[in-house]
Amino acid sequence: MEHTPEEEERINAVLRYLEGEWQVDRYRSLGRSKFWFNKWRGRCKTGRKDWYKDLPKSDTVIPHKTCEQIEQVVVNLRKALTDGTEDATKYSCVGAEAIQFHMEGLGYKPADIPSISAIKRIIKRNKMTVNKFNAWNLRNETLNAV
Repeated sequence: MEHTPEEEERINAVLRYLEGEWQVDRYRSLGRSKFWFNKWRGRCKTGRKDWYKDLPKSDTVIPHKTCEQIEQVVVNLRKALTDGTEDATKYSCVGAEAIQFHMEGLGYKPADIPSISAIKRIIKRNKMTVNKFNAWNLRNETLNAV
Protein backbone atom coordinates (compact mmCIF):
# COMPACT_ATOMS: atom_id res chain seq x y z
CA MET A 1 0.00 0.00 0.00
CA GLU A 2 1.40 3.36 -0.99
CA HIS A 3 1.54 6.30 1.36
CA THR A 4 1.47 9.99 0.54
CA PRO A 5 4.68 11.96 1.18
CA GLU A 6 3.12 13.50 4.29
CA GLU A 7 2.22 10.06 5.66
CA GLU A 8 5.75 8.79 4.96
CA GLU A 9 7.15 11.77 6.86
CA ARG A 10 4.92 10.99 9.86
CA ILE A 11 5.86 7.32 9.84
CA ASN A 12 9.59 8.07 9.58
CA ALA A 13 9.44 10.63 12.41
CA VAL A 14 7.79 8.12 14.75
CA LEU A 15 10.19 5.32 13.69
CA ARG A 16 13.12 7.59 14.55
CA TYR A 17 11.49 8.21 17.95
CA LEU A 18 11.15 4.47 18.54
CA GLU A 19 14.83 3.99 17.64
CA GLY A 20 15.76 6.43 20.42
CA GLU A 21 16.78 9.56 18.52
CA TRP A 22 16.49 12.81 20.46
CA GLN A 23 13.14 14.54 20.05
CA VAL A 24 14.59 17.95 19.16
CA ASP A 25 16.80 16.45 16.44
CA ARG A 26 13.83 14.63 14.95
CA TYR A 27 11.43 17.47 14.40
CA ARG A 28 14.11 20.08 13.61
CA SER A 29 15.65 17.94 10.87
CA LEU A 30 12.19 17.51 9.34
CA GLY A 31 11.44 21.23 9.61
CA ARG A 32 8.44 20.56 11.83
CA SER A 33 7.29 21.80 15.21
CA LYS A 34 7.33 20.01 18.54
CA PHE A 35 3.50 20.12 18.52
CA TRP A 36 3.41 18.38 15.12
CA PHE A 37 5.70 15.58 16.30
CA ASN A 38 3.84 15.05 19.59
CA LYS A 39 0.54 14.90 17.71
CA TRP A 40 1.70 12.02 15.51
CA ARG A 41 3.54 10.25 18.33
CA GLY A 42 0.29 10.34 20.34
CA ARG A 43 -1.70 9.00 17.39
CA CYS A 44 0.82 6.16 17.01
CA LYS A 45 0.37 5.23 20.67
CA THR A 46 -3.37 4.71 20.13
CA GLY A 47 -2.58 1.42 18.40
CA ARG A 48 -4.72 2.07 15.33
CA LYS A 49 -3.38 0.62 12.10
CA ASP A 50 -3.99 3.85 10.16
CA TRP A 51 -2.72 6.27 12.82
CA TYR A 52 -0.63 8.17 10.24
CA LYS A 53 -3.67 9.24 8.18
CA ASP A 54 -5.49 12.54 8.59
CA LEU A 55 -8.76 12.39 10.47
CA PRO A 56 -11.85 13.65 8.61
CA LYS A 57 -12.48 17.35 9.13
CA SER A 58 -16.28 17.20 8.87
CA ASP A 59 -18.72 16.19 11.56
CA THR A 60 -20.10 12.68 11.26
CA VAL A 61 -23.38 13.67 12.91
CA ILE A 62 -25.35 16.88 12.45
CA PRO A 63 -26.47 17.66 16.01
CA HIS A 64 -29.47 19.90 15.31
CA LYS A 65 -30.89 18.32 12.15
CA THR A 66 -34.67 18.29 11.96
CA CYS A 67 -36.01 14.74 12.21
CA GLU A 68 -37.53 13.21 9.08
CA GLN A 69 -41.03 12.99 10.57
CA ILE A 70 -41.19 16.74 11.27
CA GLU A 71 -39.65 17.48 7.87
CA GLN A 72 -42.35 15.37 6.19
CA VAL A 73 -45.06 17.26 8.10
CA VAL A 74 -43.59 20.56 6.86
CA VAL A 75 -43.52 19.26 3.27
CA ASN A 76 -47.10 17.99 3.47
CA LEU A 77 -48.35 21.25 4.97
CA ARG A 78 -46.57 23.24 2.28
CA LYS A 79 -48.17 21.11 -0.44
CA ALA A 80 -51.61 21.49 1.12
CA LEU A 81 -51.22 25.25 1.49
CA THR A 82 -49.92 25.82 -2.04
CA ASP A 83 -52.62 23.64 -3.60
CA GLY A 84 -55.33 25.75 -1.98
CA THR A 85 -58.05 23.24 -2.87
CA GLU A 86 -59.76 23.18 0.53
CA ASP A 87 -61.87 26.10 1.69
CA ALA A 88 -59.61 26.62 4.72
CA THR A 89 -56.49 26.94 2.56
CA LYS A 90 -57.96 28.61 -0.52
CA TYR A 91 -56.84 32.14 0.43
CA SER A 92 -54.26 31.33 3.10
CA CYS A 93 -50.59 32.23 3.26
CA VAL A 94 -48.07 29.55 2.29
CA GLY A 95 -44.88 30.73 4.01
CA ALA A 96 -42.89 29.48 6.97
CA GLU A 97 -44.99 31.44 9.48
CA ALA A 98 -48.17 29.84 8.14
CA ILE A 99 -46.60 26.39 8.40
CA GLN A 100 -45.65 27.09 12.03
CA PHE A 101 -49.20 28.26 12.74
CA HIS A 102 -50.72 25.13 11.19
CA MET A 103 -48.31 22.89 13.11
CA GLU A 104 -49.50 24.51 16.35
CA GLY A 105 -53.06 23.81 15.22
CA LEU A 106 -52.18 20.16 14.65
CA GLY A 107 -51.07 19.91 18.29
CA TYR A 108 -47.28 19.97 17.99
CA LYS A 109 -45.39 21.28 21.00
CA PRO A 110 -43.49 24.56 20.50
CA ALA A 111 -40.22 22.67 21.10
CA ASP A 112 -41.03 20.29 18.21
CA ILE A 113 -41.92 23.03 15.72
CA PRO A 114 -38.89 24.05 13.62
CA SER A 115 -37.81 27.68 13.44
CA ILE A 116 -38.74 29.85 10.47
CA SER A 117 -35.23 29.57 9.03
CA ALA A 118 -35.31 25.77 9.41
CA ILE A 119 -38.67 25.59 7.62
CA LYS A 120 -37.29 27.74 4.81
CA ARG A 121 -34.30 25.38 4.47
CA ILE A 122 -36.61 22.35 4.39
CA ILE A 123 -38.72 23.97 1.68
CA LYS A 124 -35.63 24.83 -0.35
CA ARG A 125 -34.10 21.37 0.11
CA ASN A 126 -37.30 19.76 -1.19
CA LYS A 127 -37.44 22.18 -4.15
CA MET A 128 -40.77 23.63 -3.11
CA THR A 129 -39.89 27.30 -3.45
CA VAL A 130 -42.19 29.19 -5.77
CA ASN A 131 -41.65 32.52 -7.46
CA LYS A 132 -44.28 35.00 -6.21
CA PHE A 133 -45.54 35.66 -9.74
CA ASN A 134 -45.82 31.94 -10.48
CA ALA A 135 -47.54 31.31 -7.14
CA TRP A 136 -50.15 33.95 -7.95
CA ASN A 137 -50.77 32.41 -11.39
CA LEU A 138 -51.06 28.92 -9.88
CA ARG A 139 -53.63 30.20 -7.37
CA ASN A 140 -55.65 31.92 -10.10
CA GLU A 141 -55.59 28.80 -12.28
CA THR A 142 -56.75 26.68 -9.34
CA LEU A 143 -59.53 29.11 -8.44
CA ASN A 144 -60.67 29.44 -12.05
CA ALA A 145 -60.75 25.67 -12.47
CA VAL A 146 -63.12 25.29 -9.49
